[in-house]
Amino acid sequence: MVLFTAINIKHDAAAGAWINADWTKTYGGLNSESANCVIQTSDGGYALAGYTYSLGAGSSDFWLIKTDASGSVEWNKTYGKGSSETAYSVVQTGDGGYALAGYTGSFGAGGSDFWLIKTDSLGNWQWNKTYGGSGNDFAYSMVQTIDGGYALAGHTQSQGAGLSDFWLVKTDSLGNAQWSKTYGGASNDIAHSVTRTGDGGYAIAGRTQSFGAGGNDFWLIKTDSLGNTDWSKTYGGTGSDAARSVVQSVDGEYALLGDTQSSGAGGLDFWLIKTNSSGNVKWSKTYGGSVNDTPQSMVQTRDGGYALAGSTLSTGAGSSDFWLVKTDSLGNEQWNKTYGGTGTDYANSMIQTGDGGYALAGHTYSFAIGGSDLWLVKLTPSPIYIRADGSVDPSTAPILRSGDIYTLTDLIYTSALNGIVIERDDMVLDGAGYTLEGTGDNTGILFYGRNNLTIKNLDIRTLSCGIYLTDSTNIVIQANNVTNCQVGIWLVRCTNLAYHNNFVDNNVQVSTLDSVSEWDEGYPSGGNYWNDYDGVDVDGDGIGDSPYVIDADSRDNYPLMTPYPYISGDINRDGTINQLDLEALNKAYGSKPTSSGWSSNTDINNDKIINVLDLRILGKNYGKTTKQ
Repeated sequence: MVLFTAINIKHDAAAGAWINADWTKTYGGLNSESANCVIQTSDGGYALAGYTYSLGAGSSDFWLIKTDASGSVEWNKTYGKGSSETAYSVVQTGDGGYALAGYTGSFGAGGSDFWLIKTDSLGNWQWNKTYGGSGNDFAYSMVQTIDGGYALAGHTQSQGAGLSDFWLVKTDSLGNAQWSKTYGGASNDIAHSVTRTGDGGYAIAGRTQSFGAGGNDFWLIKTDSLGNTDWSKTYGGTGSDAARSVVQSVDGEYALLGDTQSSGAGGLDFWLIKTNSSGNVKWSKTYGGSVNDTPQSMVQTRDGGYALAGSTLSTGAGSSDFWLVKTDSLGNEQWNKTYGGTGTDYANSMIQTGDGGYALAGHTYSFAIGGSDLWLVKLTPSPIYIRADGSVDPSTAPILRSGDIYTLTDLIYTSALNGIVIERDDMVLDGAGYTLEGTGDNTGILFYGRNNLTIKNLDIRTLSCGIYLTDSTNIVIQANNVTNCQVGIWLVRCTNLAYHNNFVDNNVQVSTLDSVSEWDEGYPSGGNYWNDYDGVDVDGDGIGDSPYVIDADSRDNYPLMTPYPYISGDINRDGTINQLDLEALNKAYGSKPTSSGWSSNTDINNDKIINVLDLRILGKNYGKTTKQ
């Protein structure tokens, strides 16, 4: 008997993330099951691969479960015979089917062999292949290659230089082995993760006892397209350190996640290492508490940061809980969340989903029918709130408060229904040139019934609505870039002033209903830049000679002919952040509004003093330009 259930979970609300559990599902029978890999399928559902003791033909079998977008089972299949089989990796193939990789004790040449299974779109077996020798060989990771074949990585005791070696097997589209390579020394070396690299080669990560400084060290090997070693690097200390996941980051460099006993707070800690393209360390960070925290999976997120998943004994509700840690692009923790019950719960795999949330998979004893059940947790982003009491919720959001001024300190990629929700009056939201980006079907900034707000210096893009405001008065929208939205700004029963904004490639630049709006600051300051404005500038003053008509009641009388240099740090307003701006800032450094050297243009973050905060913003944007 196999049961599929939906459950409620406890999580660490104090962690302060803008991510919440949307739903969870367990899958299992009276015995033990676990998921080792989760992927999102082309139809928005999920495929989970692992093992089951409740179903199938043998001791344990491969188990593949296909669900819809809500986690409800569409079908499930087992694969195996009389002995033990475990799937560690699954991919959806180009024909809509699936490929699973792991190990089998029922087939092949030795005690355990690499096992690759190909199915159709309904999980029906099409073919399978084993790879191995007389010893034990375990595949832990697989990628589909650009030629339609597969690359499997794990370790082998059947060949190589030592007790066990990294083993990389490359096949064609039918699973026929094209070549294989071993990597290792005299001791135990085990590969846990493989990824394709931009040059057609591979990066393989795991742990080595043959090389390095300690009992086990991280080991990263970069190969060419034929598996020949380009270079290899070890990372670690005198304790035991094991890499579990590797990704090639968008900059062509590498990020490794694993567990460390050599550094951190205690026991095992998550360890994230960022290297350059040659494997040299750029930075590293640990995350954890006084006891064991064990990572298993990592992705680079759409905002350039990283999401790390595994299990924690240091925090949470039970003896071990799912743990999700989100960092920025430099590994600084932004938030973390635990999910679990009073029992033992282990997360083995995690992905970022199409809606910008996350899906975590592993197994749970807290909510299981039997020994342990597969557990799938779906997480959905929630908005960032500027509360009526002035607080920012969650407190870890990249918005710095200084009195009534709220300044972004990093880009915000939001897939929540609303990105930033403002609940207070009499304040300034300063984007400082950072981007607020959505998924194309959500709202960037939302407020209603508000008074005396200023929104400025934001790069707002790819949203259903960039800024939505209703029943609000004395609103100033200034020096923002609003791009590729369904509706740039939507006003309902509002009074506002909007000027020096750039409206570019929005399906509807602005929509108004029963609103009293001013769309320019008069002449010669001008109004806004509209990329669909078709007027002329005969006198060459940079202002269009005819108004930009928004609707029957709204128009920009002085439309700008070129984009406004909205980027924070463009002190001399020439459209480029350069040495002239830096010199102007240095000249005014330390001044206040009462000082003789004061200039409001140099007060980039609007905190009434020219200081290092202004210098940092200018430095971040140095070299940027709005010139066409």
